[in-house]
Amino acid sequence: MAPETVTEQVFAVHGAVMVDISNICGRINVRGSDRSDVTIRARKDTNGHEAVAKATVIEMGQDGDRVWAKTQFRQGVGALYGLLENNGRPVDVFYDVECPRKAMVSVNGLSCSLNVANIDGDVKTNAMSGRSEASHVHGDVSMNSVSGALSAIGATGRIRARSVSGRIDATDCHASEFRINTVSGTMRLDTRTLPEHGTSITTVSGRCELAIPRSSACTIVSHSVSGSVHCDLPANVLESKRSRWRATLNGGGTEITFNSVSGGLTIRPSSPSTATDHARTAEAMVTPGPAPASSMDVPPTSSDMVEPARPAEPVAPMAPMRPMTPREPMTSASSQGATVSADVPGEKGSPESSGDDMLQILKAIERGDISVDEGLARLDAMEVTTVKGGTHDA
Repeated sequence: MAPETVTEQVFAVHGAVMVDISNICGRINVRGSDRSDVTIRARKDTNGHEAVAKATVIEMGQDGDRVWAKTQFRQGVGALYGLLENNGRPVDVFYDVECPRKAMVSVNGLSCSLNVANIDGDVKTNAMSGRSEASHVHGDVSMNSVSGALSAIGATGRIRARSVSGRIDATDCHASEFRINTVSGTMRLDTRTLPEHGTSITTVSGRCELAIPRSSACTIVSHSVSGSVHCDLPANVLESKRSRWRATLNGGGTEITFNSVSGGLTIRPSSPSTATDHARTAEAMVTPGPAPASSMDVPPTSSDMVEPARPAEPVAPMAPMRPMTPREPMTSASSQGATVSADVPGEKGSPESSGDDMLQILKAIERGDISVDEGLARLDAMEVTTVKGGTHDA
């Protein structure tokens, strides 16, 4: 058998088009263009495993304006024997899809990379492992992964990303909303405009760096057990307690919420660098340039997050508190480069602890009391309430 086989089909479409591609191993590339049809090219890499290659079947079709392709594995005695030779997996299939820019795209993979670019419509990616990237998408982006990295570049709609342990990056985005959920993955979110519909970040132990414009008028609310918050922008601190921190930038406005058990949040001004500049340093996860003299380090919670050492000059630190004692807001009105830490959980029933339920779910995931899937489902159910849940009480 030849080392690879190629299947290609062209589908005529009219009006709005839906592209739906599913693969097991390999890669999926979907690119929008000015063409008016959909072309799907699938290359199957046999790699000398003939039995597995025969059992790895590529199917394509069209249902109205929905164009689809999928990889299936048809088991048999020969195929099962071949799987043992191929490290227990089907052969790789590489999809290259070209479609109209105005399209809705859904790509799904088990162990493969997913790439979607230049689409004027909603995009969804789902993967077990392998990197997923959505670039220059003018529509809502929803990305899900277990251990693969997730990346959105130049996106302009709502961005939702969920991962168990994979890293999450958003670069050069003009997002209208961020909804980020992870258990232990690190996060770096860089937006050129403040998301008008808010930002919600939920994690057990992941560390997040959020870059927003200096002129952003927003309210930052953090609920954490032992995490920390560091802000490189002038912040008017309204509340600084063991498990809750609240501050405003430029008078307050759109809400940014951060809920964690032990994860840390760093807020810095977005830089004028391009997506290419960010991509060069993405793997190192290094913050470019020296930090302001008034900033203070946030202890890293993940080995793949590295920052240059910065001189510690804490402003408005969190004062020690006795358990079960009423807590008063800090008297200092503003700070720049302020760092606060949370060491113990807040009391149940505290009126200010609107994030307590989220923290309980995160801690249950960390202890193993509930599965990651169940925990993420519960967080999803609480998401709307958390974003709109009256955290602006002074």
